[in-house]
Amino acid sequence: DPTHKAVNAELHEVYPETPEAHVLKADLPGLKKEEVKVEVEDDRVVRISGERKIEKEDKNDTWHRVERSSGKFVRSFRCRRM
Repeated sequence: DPTHKAVNAELHEVYPETPEAHVLKADLPGLKKEEVKVEVEDDRVVRISGERKIEKEDKNDTWHRVERSSGKFVRSFRCRRM
């Protein structure tokens, strides 16, 4: 989906699998756990998505600057039946 852009999101696709669970690790710098959505579709496709919004403000006696950036990401991959 072209509306979703990668935002320094890296999923380690080599993950340990136990009889009870699939163990996934994702490096998502600057995001809180509550800002990331993890879904399982068709008992086989794992989908991780989220959105990052950053605002940086600088000011002094003569000027005021605000920089804003944002970006969405989504990553889906197929694994063995869960």
